[in-house]
Amino acid sequence: MAKIYCFLFLLFSFTHCFAQKESSFWLSQYYGLNFGQFPPTTIPPAPGSSYHVNRASVADASGNLLFSTDGMSYFDKTGQVMPNGQGISVTWGTTYLPVIIAPVPGSTTQYYSFMVRQPLSTTQADYDTKLRYSLIDMSLNNGKGDVVQKDVAIADTQHDGFTLIKTPDDPNYWLISQSMFGDTLNAYRINQQGIAKIPVKTEHLRSFGDVNFDGNFLKASPDGRFLTLSVASAMNLNTENKNILQVLRFDNQTGHFTPFRQLSRSGTINSNPSIQTYLQSTTEFSADSRFLYVVEDSVYLYIANQNSVQVTSNKTLVCYDLAASNATFFDQSRQVLFKFPEAPYDLLAFMQLTPQKKIVISDVTDIDFGIAKAFSVIQNPSACTIAQKGFSYQTIPAGNSIASILPVFPPWYFHEPSTEDNFAGPDALVCNHQSLKLGTTPRPNYTYNWQPTGLVSNANTANPTYQPSIPTTSANDTVRFYAKMTDLTGCVYYDSVQVIVKGVNTWKIQGSRSVCPGVKGVSYWIEDKWKGKQITWQVQGGTIVSGQNTDTIRVDWNTSNLQASVSAISINTNGCQDNINPFPVKVFKFLETEQPKGRDTLLCSQWIETYRILPTNGSVYDWQVINGQVIAGQGSAQVTIRWEPTMQAGKVWINESVNTALEICFGRSDTLTVINPKTVGNENVHLYNVSGVLNQPSQLKLQYVIQKQPFYLPEVLIQTRILGQLNWQNAGTTTTNSQTTFITNQPLDSLVSEYRLVAFTICGDSAISEIHRNILLQGTGIETGKKIALTWSPYTTWSGGIASYEVLRKLDDQSDFSTLTTSTQSQATLPGTTEGFQYCFYVTGQSTSGAYQSLSNQLCLTFENPLFIPNVITPDGDGKNDTWHPEPLNLYSANQVRIVNQWGIKVFEARDYQGDWGAANLPSGVYYYEFVATERKQAFKGFLQVFK
Repeated sequence: MAKIYCFLFLLFSFTHCFAQKESSFWLSQYYGLNFGQFPPTTIPPAPGSSYHVNRASVADASGNLLFSTDGMSYFDKTGQVMPNGQGISVTWGTTYLPVIIAPVPGSTTQYYSFMVRQPLSTTQADYDTKLRYSLIDMSLNNGKGDVVQKDVAIADTQHDGFTLIKTPDDPNYWLISQSMFGDTLNAYRINQQGIAKIPVKTEHLRSFGDVNFDGNFLKASPDGRFLTLSVASAMNLNTENKNILQVLRFDNQTGHFTPFRQLSRSGTINSNPSIQTYLQSTTEFSADSRFLYVVEDSVYLYIANQNSVQVTSNKTLVCYDLAASNATFFDQSRQVLFKFPEAPYDLLAFMQLTPQKKIVISDVTDIDFGIAKAFSVIQNPSACTIAQKGFSYQTIPAGNSIASILPVFPPWYFHEPSTEDNFAGPDALVCNHQSLKLGTTPRPNYTYNWQPTGLVSNANTANPTYQPSIPTTSANDTVRFYAKMTDLTGCVYYDSVQVIVKGVNTWKIQGSRSVCPGVKGVSYWIEDKWKGKQITWQVQGGTIVSGQNTDTIRVDWNTSNLQASVSAISINTNGCQDNINPFPVKVFKFLETEQPKGRDTLLCSQWIETYRILPTNGSVYDWQVINGQVIAGQGSAQVTIRWEPTMQAGKVWINESVNTALEICFGRSDTLTVINPKTVGNENVHLYNVSGVLNQPSQLKLQYVIQKQPFYLPEVLIQTRILGQLNWQNAGTTTTNSQTTFITNQPLDSLVSEYRLVAFTICGDSAISEIHRNILLQGTGIETGKKIALTWSPYTTWSGGIASYEVLRKLDDQSDFSTLTTSTQSQATLPGTTEGFQYCFYVTGQSTSGAYQSLSNQLCLTFENPLFIPNVITPDGDGKNDTWHPEPLNLYSANQVRIVNQWGIKVFEARDYQGDWGAANLPSGVYYYEFVATERKQAFKGFLQVFK
């Protein structure tokens, strides 16, 4: 099998190459090459002027030359100028401008020839940058051809770099040009009707940064998916210039381009010497469009003086893998094929595919005149590894070609689908119950990996199995699988396959779940008006007597069977099986009568309602009602009940009975409770607690519960009033489904206020909660007795009363409060005012249940506590006045103390003085002190008398 496969591959490759011999003739002023075979044969250079622009030619499918051009005239296959074939261009232009010849879509004898003249002269008479075409008809002039249209303008002010692009499945193609000003790509659709007059424009391709086109060459991939374009970024003229090569993705349906990948290189400018690496725009793709070949040109410029300039060019041929799954992997796929010898000129290296799918590369090698005497070749551009690609340096004679120019051909001439493409298999459309085998015939010695791995049976095989999950909607479910295949050389191939799992419907069977043994003609059906292609019913424990293949059947049930069932297989219009769960049926004398269905909450002031169950053939229904009366339908599966207007709740249930030839059966349903919303009120609205919030002086927390929420509107009012007033004010809103809320802007530090909730029933009646009050804390300091008196308003609304109050205190800069005392009274007298300068308090009330706690406002009292400094000490050891001890020293503990004698000599000094100086070893007399309270930024000075 492997030998047969290889033979077929070679046969395909041969016929494919043969069909692309239209690009066989490569003609220049300096050389002629015939690529009908490889290596090419040397032929005489092209006829024409001495002007060394790019020539263009076209051959037939057998490789016979049809005609050529030098950009100024058209020559037939004998080298003679065609009729009307002279004077093509208004003036001559740049050295590198391309001319491209392509067949007219749908014709075997007519050809378009495209070109742009970008002249060297800028005088008004010479300046012409129009994109033009000529039309050549090879059926005229005895098969030698005639120019039937010449120099027809398509667009003005275009760069001389343009190309053609075409996808394999489209007989038509596009002409792609660059606007001279701005950053616009123009795509002209070309079909049998001609060339579109209005292009599709792709503007502002700035996804990779602030860039502008630099007007160089465009290159399209053979499969028409990609386009390369050289751009220059906005530069910092003092430091760096960035050269960017963009790879754009082409949409053949719309003619638009979108960013796909980019390469960038930087270099120093405005320095001497300067170094810049350029990504040349003369790129090329492999025939399978997988690999992109780029020449990196590192240019070194050194200006010694105005008469001495050194320019050195170091070119490197690299390739990138366009099949890389993201930008990072694309950058990492870079491979170096060859580093060209150093050259003194910064000239372009051109690349062009041959009919044999090789890539020919030109490069300047003559150091005096920039002449390429031989061309290099990439032997197998579609191969993965460097060794397989087979680069050969300067193996094709170039005939002393100035500027190393190569011809340009329509890129689709060279398209060759990869033999490794489509290994993931064709896209598929399957039903949910079908398994699908992915992939194609396994390649020997290849490894595989599939993503997502969790959806296939084995992610590392050529043919994993995908078992779709059961869809739950009628919409199709799309899954894309990504496959990676690796050969023995490490070359990686990528493919994907899309699987569409056709949507299905989900149906439910309806009917009686509990029936009497021997009952006949019981109905079962598909709800919601079944629609499908085919339905087949199955019954366990009974017999279908009518309706098979329709959406409703009738069943005669047999003897007792607790495992009976009704099921159906539905095939939808997609040909897939729908989801239908089996319907269990209990055949037994004790019936499980279903609960009545109907309104379980009455409408406001409407007392008559209808209730029903699914009927079972032969059953008699006796309806039982509490707080109401059956006024119609007693004995049937549907009744009308009048409910008593004053009831809070009513009840209804059914006693079912049936007699058959096999059994006498009976059953009782579950009871349905019916609520009258007109009687729902305050009993379900409870405010349990209000509390201040620590460090939030005007915020109040409310804790509450709204029971039987469906009977109340969602919004609940919060109302307040000052204690002793009559009128309530709205303070905010909350919702029935919450249990805690907060309101702000409350005068908690100055007033006692009352709070309540007002809910509204679905009938519009108000329901009011209990009233709660906040705790207001007040207090004063008693300087003479050095005490603090606190009082607070009691919390009076908890159902079990108050358990205790807790008083908490914080001094000065302390971060936390600590408990000082507890009390069952609403007041407390606390000793001491000399522990700090600021005393802050709050009180918490605790409910007897322990479930709730209410915080008061925060109260802060300030005391001066001035420092008293004694001026006499008697250090005689009697324990009285033995040391110098200012009071209250504990509040001034951060200090610095210095004491000197009457002659100013320091006798004592301390930091954070603790009151322990007693003039030891010093005589009686007068001393002078300086006391600095560092934290309070106060200084005290005075004299001190020591008596011993």
